Amino acid sequence: MDPVESVCFSYGPLLEAVFSLHVLVEPQRHPLHHPWIRQMRQLPPSLRREIAAHAAVLGASPPGAGTALPDPLGRFPADTSASFHDGLADLRALPAETITAEFAEAPAFAARPEPEHTDSARQMARDDPPAFIERLCRLLEDYWDAAFEKEWLRVEPRLADSVSEAGRLLLTAGLTGFVDTLGPRVRGYPGRRQFDLDVTCAPQWGSAADLQNTEVMVTDTFTFVPSAFSWPHIWYSVDAPWSIGMTYDPSFVTRQARPRIPPTDLVSVLRACGDDVRLRTLRWIAERPRSTQELAPLVGITESSLSKHLHQLTESGVLEPHRDGQYVLYHLRRERLRPLTESLLAYLDPADPEQPPRPVRP
Repeated sequence: MDPVESVCFSYGPLLEAVFSLHVLVEPQRHPLHHPWIRQMRQLPPSLRREIAAHAAVLGASPPGAGTALPDPLGRFPADTSASFHDGLADLRALPAETITAEFAEAPAFAARPEPEHTDSARQMARDDPPAFIERLCRLLEDYWDAAFEKEWLRVEPRLADSVSEAGRLLLTAGLTGFVDTLGPRVRGYPGRRQFDLDVTCAPQWGSAADLQNTEVMVTDTFTFVPSAFSWPHIWYSVDAPWSIGMTYDPSFVTRQARPRIPPTDLVSVLRACGDDVRLRTLRWIAERPRSTQELAPLVGITESSLSKHLHQLTESGVLEPHRDGQYVLYHLRRERLRPLTESLLAYLDPADPEQPPRPVRP
């Protein structure tokens, strides 16, 4: 069977809410999401205390220990039709032994040292599983009502567009072609139902030093889940009985995360002008073209030192030399400087992150 036939795409409001709560309990590992973190300071103090009390359940962990979510919270939805309250109903329907095993005794959580204020929730999962899951569901409901329902209305259409985009790519390029777009941490094997998942990321963003790559086989059903709140993590599940799949970053997230490399010509002009000696030199040349011999005493440095500065200004296109008899006169190219502010602002605040900043004209 074609591996494409085993792949589906999905997302859900409860899962995305959980990912956003993880961002709140691990702010140092989610630099892209600090605007959301600052916005959530407006949550009621009682809700913020409950979020802190459930920090370990929401994936908080010591530096270098890696991070994980309990499978019932991180389960990937079968399709996009489930509502937020459908997800809560699934949580409330969990057997008591599953609640204890997943939230209190799972090795990824039980071995973690916890602050006193977070231990009560985990202790409740051991001693009174139904009460624990009801407390957790109330937290999720309060968070949804206070903040995330409105955020979901903003994010969901973008996730839907991401699924449509990914589905088209999967049909035209196959599984390997799609996997190749997911970044360097996911590596596909052409013609095979398999890819490697590098589960590490930068240590300050949640890596455990001893994590090994995970080999992922696409067998019965494998779910790819776009998420606005996962970067830089890749959340994945490769063990039954929970749904098998992984998150990926939609294009509107990867555009934000992409390194903002300034245009070479912008850097060249800024570097050339960003010096006291060169700025004073430009000021004298702006009055009229001048030679090295004329400029050196005006600027107050030797001719040999000034020649180096003039060379850099010429290389950047800010000055243009013209021979006049035995002298070389340097002329200011004002057209090179006029768009500098516009180009700098376009780089710092592009209207469309996908479009490169307008270059400084040579």
